[in-house]
Amino acid sequence: MNRQSFKPAGLLYGLPITGAGVVYVLEGVGVVQPPTVVLLLLVPAAAAVGVLGNAMVGGVRACGRRHSTREVTDNVERSSAR
Repeated sequence: MNRQSFKPAGLLYGLPITGAGVVYVLEGVGVVQPPTVVLLLLVPAAAAVGVLGNAMVGGVRACGRRHSTREVTDNVERSSAR
């Protein structure tokens, strides 16, 4: 069985979208009456959170790859110098 990669940006995007869906359902049922501006801003705000999370994860992974590559090449250089 193949493992799926961990995608925290999807989680960061999914939580606000789920919240927006709950607010829309509650508004449709008549339980809450949020201002229209709030309803219109929920989805773009969730998209912005997802984009920022994706950028942050990409930066962390790139930094990790850079450091791990440097250690491997340093070890290779040390072993060849012996």
